[in-house]
Amino acid sequence: MISKLNLALVACVAVVSISAFSTNAWALTDPNCDGAPYGNYPLIHDLRVDTEDTYVAYEPSSVFIGGLVCGSYLGRFGGNRTLYEKIEIGIPPGVWIHTTDLFREPPYVGKVSFSGLVRFGGPRFIEDVRSELRAVDSGGETDCPVAAVACYSATNSFSHSWIWVVENNRAVPGEQVLTIGPIHLWNGRNLGVTRFELKLCRTFSFGPGNMCGLPHEVPVQKNGDPSNCDERDTGAGIYTAVATQRGGRVTASAKDCINWIY
Repeated sequence: MISKLNLALVACVAVVSISAFSTNAWALTDPNCDGAPYGNYPLIHDLRVDTEDTYVAYEPSSVFIGGLVCGSYLGRFGGNRTLYEKIEIGIPPGVWIHTTDLFREPPYVGKVSFSGLVRFGGPRFIEDVRSELRAVDSGGETDCPVAAVACYSATNSFSHSWIWVVENNRAVPGEQVLTIGPIHLWNGRNLGVTRFELKLCRTFSFGPGNMCGLPHEVPVQKNGDPSNCDERDTGAGIYTAVATQRGGRVTASAKDCINWIY
């Protein structure tokens, strides 16, 4: 039977599903982190970065980034400090990100999906919170730093968050860092992220709808320096990722690599 809570949320956002607290457990975790092989160890597991277009260096191309963020739990009366509220992606050398401060109207730039934990009438696990990404001016009314190269708004009827790219951030290796900021939910709380999937289009779309732009239109980003993922000491092609808990704890750095060719 569907509860009144689930009915209300399904009416709000059809793609979101919610699991209630198990009476047999002392705390709620992401089911994919609970037990083997991860044991809820605090790390971004299965970090995956790839492209759907071309692997030629310096060419415009889409990029996909996703991972499973373990190490958080939400108990009946505590555990909030273990929830992850920020994810930082280190972008490898040579990747070019188009500034978003020049557009009069916010173009479509991609999509993002989150799962995670939140307290709402008890601990809850929320799956598949999807949002489209729109490029906006970082100097406007956003949570993006004024100095951000790019600022993206992720909004739906269930949640809102900001994603931004800055240069020369020493917190994560790489010439640029893409940050997924806190996901603010409809009930005033922040989602403790356990899974994320982010796709940036190859080109901006300035028309209505949520489709990526045509290949000849303005590029969102371009591939980085030529790389060989079998030689990981070069830094080329290597994306890194860390997640920060509400209490300030930061995971060890996870890595994945894309082979870009001449």
